[in-house]
Amino acid sequence: MKCEILVIKKAIYFSIDFITIKMTHTKQLKITKLFRKGASKLPEDCEELQEEIQRLEQQLKNKQDELFQLQRNSYRRKASPPKKKAEPFVRPQKIVLSNAVDRLKMDLELMSVLSGIEVQSYVLQDHCCIVYHMQHDTQHQVKHGLRIELKNGVNEVSKSSLPLGFNLEAVMQDFDNIMLPECLGAIRKALVAYYNRLDQFTALKKMLNIEGELFKILDGSHMKISFVAQNDMYEEAEPFDVMLMLDYRVYDIRPRQFSFREIDLPEGAAEVLRQQCAPFKRKPLHKAFKETFIDGVGPYKLVEQREILVSLVQKYHAVLENKQSDASTWKMKEAAWESIQNEFNARSGGIFRSTKTLKVKYEGLKRTVRKKSAACRSELYRTGGGKNTAPPLDNVEEQIKAMITLSADGLESIFDSDFGGRPVEMPKRRQKRFRPNRRDYNNDDTFLPEECSDHTDEGDVE
Repeated sequence: MKCEILVIKKAIYFSIDFITIKMTHTKQLKITKLFRKGASKLPEDCEELQEEIQRLEQQLKNKQDELFQLQRNSYRRKASPPKKKAEPFVRPQKIVLSNAVDRLKMDLELMSVLSGIEVQSYVLQDHCCIVYHMQHDTQHQVKHGLRIELKNGVNEVSKSSLPLGFNLEAVMQDFDNIMLPECLGAIRKALVAYYNRLDQFTALKKMLNIEGELFKILDGSHMKISFVAQNDMYEEAEPFDVMLMLDYRVYDIRPRQFSFREIDLPEGAAEVLRQQCAPFKRKPLHKAFKETFIDGVGPYKLVEQREILVSLVQKYHAVLENKQSDASTWKMKEAAWESIQNEFNARSGGIFRSTKTLKVKYEGLKRTVRKKSAACRSELYRTGGGKNTAPPLDNVEEQIKAMITLSADGLESIFDSDFGGRPVEMPKRRQKRFRPNRRDYNNDDTFLPEECSDHTDEGDVE
């Protein structure tokens, strides 16, 4: 910057000398005398030189300003405090971060609860272990894991503990890299749908029991429901077999589409059933089936098989309700249930039921009757009046109650003022008479008369 200023000054001095020579045509004067004396006469061709001098003077002024700013900034840096040098890093011998670790652990647990995904371990360019925490309704804690190999830039699942039949390939069709957060979230979504479909299937199976036959593949993406239906609008309509088929995608909890095996259906029934099955698109499986074929307004209703079961149980009632527990009684009961199974399967319209299934259904019906009977008794004995809110028994339940009256109603209380009959007498037990031992009779004061209570044998007197 100083060199540039000197060059500009020399250029100015040279221009002034040149003008002076032209003006005087005499010997050159000194610069100081020239400035004091001034020029007496200006030549005609010196205007360009004057403009050049002004331009150089302006450049000189600008350069001087820049030099001033540079010097000012340099002085300012010198006045600022010097920066501290970075101290050398010393590795500590012991690090105590209990609070930070506990806080981090709480945050990770919260993230795993909210997202259901936990990174259990991660080693760069080696492997990554992902754990999925399932939060559906179950008595046990369910987790599923994936081990992803990261060697050589290839992300592949080497080990997994996914549920039986889970279709991981269907999830990976939409992704190229399994390590993407979107892909890991999609696997979690598919697992939730997997367990949701299984829960719906179990609830429907429990509701139908003997009224229908259910089938599904492992992941629940395809289901078949076989049952007997009848047109409720015509009393003379004959019942027919219905097979409802439901198809799901890997992320679906409602059926993507449903269809019927039309070979078993009456003419025109397939289209009516498709319109009647609209609740399957918006409600869980068991609730949709109940609304469609049991409580709904559609023409086709489920033909309940419990009437057939109860009529067959009445036929063998004396054997099945026998309270004896000897071997011959158990054999008679097993033979009766086998007969009920054969007759039920012959009359149920192609739906096969095992002896165990029929037993479970009958025991469930008896429990329902006992609960309703207990509710009716509590409403009957309740004070304060009002409407009876206990659910009434239907015809089938009345038939079951007639077979189990004693266990359903129980014994009447002998202290009930409303009961006017004779109290139930409990069977009397045979009481054994006490016979004292004759050898100790004379030595036992318990059996002595009162007037002889002070009597003692001579051998007792000291």
